[in-house]
Amino acid sequence: MTEAPDRRSELLERIIDHVVEHGIDGLTLRGLSQTTGSNNRMLLYYFGSRDQLIVTALQQSTRRFPKVMAVPQLVADASVPLCERLDAAWRSLAAPENLAFHRLFFQVFGLAAFDPASYQGFLDEVGMQWLDDLTVSIEREGFDLDAARRTAGQVLSLWRGFQVALLSGIDPERVDRAAFDSHQRLVREVPAARD
Repeated sequence: MTEAPDRRSELLERIIDHVVEHGIDGLTLRGLSQTTGSNNRMLLYYFGSRDQLIVTALQQSTRRFPKVMAVPQLVADASVPLCERLDAAWRSLAAPENLAFHRLFFQVFGLAAFDPASYQGFLDEVGMQWLDDLTVSIEREGFDLDAARRTAGQVLSLWRGFQVALLSGIDPERVDRAAFDSHQRLVREVPAARD
């Protein structure tokens, strides 16, 4: 009885290995079958469709990047001032070992823009990823809910842009300085948002 879940997990790990290293552009069931030592029929049995297999692999691939996974906890740590939490979260997200994550994330994001139906689960997750955590943390600082949502959206948008800057080869120290300066400006606006 445990053989099927174990085999599925084993296949998923091999698929994640491949996706993290090579991305998903041009990914076919035939190619994945060869990579995993399986066959199309078994991949469809375990994952339902090529698109569902890709979405599952993307969602699970985040586990390979502990510093990416740490971002929500860093943002939520109310014992640390908000600006310091944002800085720590950015440092964790921008860590050099996350470069493969950034490449994969934006590759899928671009493909999802052209084919939203196939990547709806990914788009739903990306649209809300960290936004709720950021909103709660910012609201705790005295923002009303609407202002907290707007500010959380600004922070997340900045981070996405800074991730692209890192992928573009811009000096990471410059990107970090820009992130930290942006966090300070946003946090300074907190009292204004309360009034």
